[in-house]
Amino acid sequence: AHWAKADSLRALEQNQRADSISRAGSLYEDHGNGMDCYSVGSNLGGGTAALLNEGSIVYPWAWKTHEILANGPLLAAIRLNYDTLFVGNDTVFEHRTIVTQKGTRFNIINVNYEGLRQGHEIAVGLAYHSDDDSIRLSREGKYIAYSDPTDQPGKNPGRVLIGAYLPTMKRVALEQSHLLGIADYKPGDTFTYYLGSGWSKGDCPSLSAMIKELKELKMAKKFII
Repeated sequence: AHWAKADSLRALEQNQRADSISRAGSLYEDHGNGMDCYSVGSNLGGGTAALLNEGSIVYPWAWKTHEILANGPLLAAIRLNYDTLFVGNDTVFEHRTIVTQKGTRFNIINVNYEGLRQGHEIAVGLAYHSDDDSIRLSREGKYIAYSDPTDQPGKNPGRVLIGAYLPTMKRVALEQSHLLGIADYKPGDTFTYYLGSGWSKGDCPSLSAMIKELKELKMAKKFII
């Protein structure tokens, strides 16, 4: 509704009023209910998984088709099917299932690849903008976590907290502008990891709070779902 009203005002050349309405409804401004202020660009963003080929990230394309597997109220699940991906000499199709359950900030993500003929490393990446004390990598804890300063620090929007737990993680890396948690992937496998985010002005006040939840997830005897 905000955008439609703003467009109608611009059609009448009332640009100042239109800009005011756009800002009032913008997802990029803090109106007290959260905001999109984590700038990532063309990379793995906030926790996408990707195969590595000779050490380089093979960036996935956008998904092509989807299937809704569950639609609440306590659990939602979607399966995403991706377009053609070339990994070395293999023509590959990625399938990704994302499960969200009420009561936890962590999504369960299952990834498998059709057409892959040999094993590769697989990485979960968090795009970062600063290599200061806002980064945590733990091979022993099998998690990566990041406290992003956001792309609007002067407006005091808080910080975005992001964390991923990889049960099969074998190593961590800080390269290609990403925090990377890395595991092995063999043809026919399903790679599973847990991904969550929070906001310092919401219910996840700090990076320490995110790490505490990641450790609790690792210690849980029974995982979500």
